[in-house]
Amino acid sequence: MAEANKQPRVLIVDDEEKNYRLITAILKNLGCVFDTAKNGRDAILKTIEFNPDLIVLDIMMPEMDGYTVCKILKDNSDTRHIPILVVTALDDKASKLKAFEAGANDFLTKPVDSTEVMIRTKNLLRLKEFEDFLKEHATRLEAETEKKTSELNAALQDIVRSQRSLKVSYLDTIFRLTVVA
Repeated sequence: MAEANKQPRVLIVDDEEKNYRLITAILKNLGCVFDTAKNGRDAILKTIEFNPDLIVLDIMMPEMDGYTVCKILKDNSDTRHIPILVVTALDDKASKLKAFEAGANDFLTKPVDSTEVMIRTKNLLRLKEFEDFLKEHATRLEAETEKKTSELNAALQDIVRSQRSLKVSYLDTIFRLTVVA
């Protein structure tokens, strides 16, 4: 799959420092590289510059809520492949459904259980790694297909030229035989 020694990149988006410190502490054993954003607007900018493998996203933030951030990122072809784990104090079914409708891949309610955060994070990072592998493989197959198609087209053109040459030779031979006779 992806490079075995590549450190996963995690963007933690929360307006409260204690929350992103807690998530960082929970995930530190995964060998992740972390960056943080304190509001929705910064989350979108950091996603573009940091290129995370996972986004841990709060819902209730200033300037732009997590639902909007999630929808914007999932509607963008450059960022839609990044898994989003929503971690929020909202615990009602409507909030959860709204997060999934916006494109979230998973949903946890604060206060979080550290084991559950680790397991879900690992699963989402594996999913991202597999999707990256498939994307890379598809790109390679497409390039190989284009190369083979080009080679086949060149061979076909050689065959067509050879057929024309044979027809000309055949007609020339018929003409000579007709003239001699």
